[in-house]
Amino acid sequence: MNEKIKRYGSLLIGLVVLALAWNYFRAKPAPVGSVVIATPAPELKNAPKQDITPPKVSVYTPPAKKKLDLPADVQDDPNKYVLGSAKLPADTHPHTVTTVIDAKTGEVQTYDRRDPLPWLAAEQTGEIRIDYGYKTGLVKVGRLSLREDLLQVKALHAGVNVAIDTDAAWFVGAGVGYRW
Repeated sequence: MNEKIKRYGSLLIGLVVLALAWNYFRAKPAPVGSVVIATPAPELKNAPKQDITPPKVSVYTPPAKKKLDLPADVQDDPNKYVLGSAKLPADTHPHTVTTVIDAKTGEVQTYDRRDPLPWLAAEQTGEIRIDYGYKTGLVKVGRLSLREDLLQVKALHAGVNVAIDTDAAWFVGAGVGYRW
C-alpha cells in the first residue's frame, strides 16, 4: 500500500502543482476595488450618435466621486460629474448596463439587463477545497480537492477535478455540473 501511495501521491501532487501554476499565470479579472472604463455594449458598435441640448442635467455633487472611489484624475477634475451609479448582483449571467437621458428634463436613469447565458463559452473558474466528513462505512476522512471549470454551455460547466483524502484514497477525473 505504501508503494501505491508514493507512486500515485506524486502524480496527484504533480497535477495539483500544475493546476495551481496554471491558475497563477492565467488571465484574471480585475481586483476588487479597481475602477475601469466600461466597454461599450456590442449592440452600439456601429450605432450613430447625435447631439442634444437638454435644459439641465442632474448630477451628483463632487463628494460622490470620492464616495464611489473613482480614480484620482476623475476626482480632481472639476469638469467631471457623476450622473449615476449602480451595483449589480453577483451573478454568473452577463449583464448589459445602459444609461438613458431624458432630453426634456435632463434626468438620467441607468438600466441593468440580465442577459442570457452563452450557448458555448470558454471559462477559467476554479475552486480549492478542504472538506472533512465521512466515507463509506462511516469512516472519518479529510479531503483536499481542486476543481477547474474550462467550458460553459448555458448553465452547464465542464472541467477537471483532483481530490486526495487523508486515508490516501485519491480521485482524478472530469465532469459536468449545473449551477443555479
